[in-house]
Amino acid sequence: ELAAYGCAGSISARDLIHLASLRASLMDAACPTPSGMIAIRGLRETSVSPICSSNAVHIAIRNGEDRFVVAGPLDNIAGAIKDAEQRGAHVTPLPVRIASHTPLMHSAVAAFAKALEATDFKSPTAPVLAGIDGGTVRSREVAIQRLSAQLETCIDWRGCMESLKEVGCTTLLELLPGGDLSAMARDAVPSIASRSMTEFKTLDAAAEWVLRKEG
Repeated sequence: ELAAYGCAGSISARDLIHLASLRASLMDAACPTPSGMIAIRGLRETSVSPICSSNAVHIAIRNGEDRFVVAGPLDNIAGAIKDAEQRGAHVTPLPVRIASHTPLMHSAVAAFAKALEATDFKSPTAPVLAGIDGGTVRSREVAIQRLSAQLETCIDWRGCMESLKEVGCTTLLELLPGGDLSAMARDAVPSIASRSMTEFKTLDAAAEWVLRKEG
């Protein structure tokens, strides 16, 4: 999402890289306890929420009706994995060492908001969807609030996909490094042509694909 504001002309590439690095440092410092994240597939939120409550972990990302990312201290994560698998879920540990998008990140929020305020941050030239609720952001003030809040707030990718469909999005190109978001979008919203940069050998090839779809 931070990169999206760079694409939308809100911040320079130099400031984007600085802010991304600072955010990582702040989040690392906010969560000194060994922590992690797991992907849970095959359970609805009505089943995932009790697992989180009983193990003192949190839903960090809603990817779909039965796809969630859960985060928390590693000792607690172990209990959540056991409970989820006993309910028939498929659980995948993720290569992340902090509990992103959970209340455990609270101490990083104010410092990151302060850094955003101090940056030459303009209102986006194109609307940007807020990850925490899929809402459309068009102003500097709201952008800063949403970007800082997301550190400790669950990301609603499912809501973002619904918003893309509602606003008439026809083409989705996922930036590096991965392709998970575009893959989920293809499953959830087949009317949107969705691909990842990882599928293209060059930037020009990706641009040509977008132009063909939008032409």
